[in-house]
Amino acid sequence: MTASVPGSLLSGPRALLVRWAVALAVGFVALYWWAVRTSAGQRQDILVFADAQALNQALAPVAGALRPGLPTAIGLLVLVLGAISAYRRHWRPLAAAAVIVLVSVVLSETLKEDVLERPYLGDLGYTVNSFPSGHVTAATALVVATLLLWPPALPRGALWVAGGVVLAACVASVVGHAHRPSDALASVLLVGSVTCLTCALLRVPRTAPA
Repeated sequence: MTASVPGSLLSGPRALLVRWAVALAVGFVALYWWAVRTSAGQRQDILVFADAQALNQALAPVAGALRPGLPTAIGLLVLVLGAISAYRRHWRPLAAAAVIVLVSVVLSETLKEDVLERPYLGDLGYTVNSFPSGHVTAATALVVATLLLWPPALPRGALWVAGGVVLAACVASVVGHAHRPSDALASVLLVGSVTCLTCALLRVPRTAPA
């Protein structure tokens, strides 16, 4: 009987979003356990991190500007789009965008600073926990907010552009010595899980590219 209730979280598109939210959350936990809590994971993570530094000489100036610049620039765009949504009384996407950004950022910082720990498992880089990345979380959540608030429909190729911006945020944090690769990937998984759950709970309508 529960599955037949309209809008139930147990059936239809909302159920799919909830399943994606759970899958991404499980991926986040699994990544943390392997990349942070095991010697093999820490070693592989630092090896990829070291290989990424080969790009540092060429990309360091750009990475240094992108890391703080991307969240700031996208945040300003989200404020403009949010004002437009409020003027048009598109409250549900506006509420979802606000929840996704706030919950993702607060949850990311809380997990990194107060919950998750990085055990010492050998000389495998700096020992301070940096999982997940706050900058990548903020940039990714703001990109999602932009997609939700864009009026009236997403332009063709918008998802590719969004993915490119998120990738740039990840690369900037890794190449700029700020975060390990696992930190950046964890941020994307975290925002993805929060996004799917929020959209399921608030029944946010999906807008296809024009």
